[in-house]
Amino acid sequence: MIEEKRKNPTQRKLFGLFNHAYLAWVVLLIGFIVTGAAWYTSNEFVNKNAELRFETRTIEISKAIRSRMAEYEQVLWGTIALFRASREVDRQEFKIYVDALRLQENWPGIQGIGFSIPLTPEQKLDHILSIRAEGFPTFDIKPPGERDEYSSIIFLEPFDWRNRRAFGYDMWSNEMRREAMTRARDTGEASTSGIITLVQETQTDVQKGFLTYLPLYRLEMPISTVEERRAAFVGWVYSPFRMGDLMKGILGEGETNVEYEIFDGTELTKEALLFDSNNVFHAEDADSGELWSRTKILNLQGRTWTIVYTAGSNQLTEAESAQPTMVGAAGLVVDLLLFYIISSIALMQRRAEKLATDMTEDARGARSELEAKLIELEQSNNDLQKFAYVASHDLKAPMRAVHQLAAWIEEELENVDGLEDTDVKKYLAQMKGRADRMQKLLDSLLAYATVGENQQEISSFETAKCIRDVIEFVSPPEHIKIDITGDMPRINGEKALFEQVISNLISNAIKHSGVDSTRIEISARPLGTFYEFSVKDDGPGIPTRHHERIFELFQTLKRRDEVEGSGMGLAIVKKLIERRGGVITVESDPDVRPGTTFKFTWKSTITV
Repeated sequence: MIEEKRKNPTQRKLFGLFNHAYLAWVVLLIGFIVTGAAWYTSNEFVNKNAELRFETRTIEISKAIRSRMAEYEQVLWGTIALFRASREVDRQEFKIYVDALRLQENWPGIQGIGFSIPLTPEQKLDHILSIRAEGFPTFDIKPPGERDEYSSIIFLEPFDWRNRRAFGYDMWSNEMRREAMTRARDTGEASTSGIITLVQETQTDVQKGFLTYLPLYRLEMPISTVEERRAAFVGWVYSPFRMGDLMKGILGEGETNVEYEIFDGTELTKEALLFDSNNVFHAEDADSGELWSRTKILNLQGRTWTIVYTAGSNQLTEAESAQPTMVGAAGLVVDLLLFYIISSIALMQRRAEKLATDMTEDARGARSELEAKLIELEQSNNDLQKFAYVASHDLKAPMRAVHQLAAWIEEELENVDGLEDTDVKKYLAQMKGRADRMQKLLDSLLAYATVGENQQEISSFETAKCIRDVIEFVSPPEHIKIDITGDMPRINGEKALFEQVISNLISNAIKHSGVDSTRIEISARPLGTFYEFSVKDDGPGIPTRHHERIFELFQTLKRRDEVEGSGMGLAIVKKLIERRGGVITVESDPDVRPGTTFKFTWKSTITV
């Protein structure tokens, strides 16, 4: 009930919301919505990121193909340069030049570099006989048959078993090749053919291919017009390409998560398919599961290639694929935990309210009993203080009488002869000492019982002057020097009680000082609304195990008969200081260095 009262209205209103069970369902619904939004956002982010990678990869592949074909064209232009530099290039020179290019290492994908010349029907027989005379007795132009125009491949390096199949082949006889050859001859530029099956192909690992041609013209003849170029035309430098080997040379053999299909022209049909990276025609694969698709157009040596890129879920990494699921799962866990926590709070709140109601009823009955106990305890404490006061006050008179009686007997015995050396005088002195000690004990007990009971006069006083007055009253021995160090404050309070505290602490330091010279320092410093006073001596010190004990009643660190006093001085000081909101502590460790410092706080201003 006390805690409930401490809450402000806003806190009670907010906490009261949890008392309603439907709030848990509202939070659960909101949690599901937020979790769904988080899953959607995460899924969109992952897909956008993968789509960006896909787009970047398509650009890289397109750029790699265009760049590599431009490089291969330069290789063919280099071969043109060979023919122009050497007017008569023989078979051996051609071989040396191509071997130096190291095609397989530096230009993967090129099947070879060849040279083909045009022939008329009248030139055909002489050409065949000429090549046979070079050591090729079975040479002939292929395919056989009568045609209006012929061409013949006379150089093709490397001259391996695959390229030997194309030696003497009439590429002009094939319409697809003839189109590209005509375009190269008439334009003077590189020209790539459409899809063909190379003569070099066998029955295994059949790949679609194409050829790229460059025209060779006579140097001394003009080539500004088509007619001039046809008149100056000598032959074609060309390269055959197997599409699979070419793409392997461009992109490597590593698997890619981007699938692509290259079409000759703009028709996306299976007949126009030049290359397929996964050998699965995507238009016929209903289960391809593609998420992204891009189409790029490449114009290469007078030919248009269309590249269709596709990618599916394999474009996502394992971490990306799992991310939306993890976000959704984590959100659901949090939603259910919140539902459980809020439901539990509502249940516990209802139980707490029922318990509070029951406790309120019980408390009403117990409150009157508690108040009665407090009144009884207060009365008992007052009775105890009154008893201590009466006991100490009433016993003082008999003790004075005992002391006076001992003094009277001692005075009477002065006139009795023969008693000078007896123990009677010693016993009487002990009786007087015991009576004095009892008198002091009763004074201390009376002082302890009345601490804080009597209202003291409030005044403004200089603590430095007050302390000097106490020192003058105490009259310390000559070997003890008491110094007031630093600035001492002016305070508004109970001067008599302050003097009592200072007097007790100075007397305590003197009482426990050694026989040698002792120095006592008194200082003060501000501490908030209090001042902290310090009484420091260089005496033997107090072991740390006795620090709590010295503030207890009737406690002394020496035997009773070795010290003066009742053993209540520090107890009175402690009670007096604490009754006024202060604290007193002791700092001393004889094992480290001698000396004892008592510190106490005293309020800077007391008002009534």
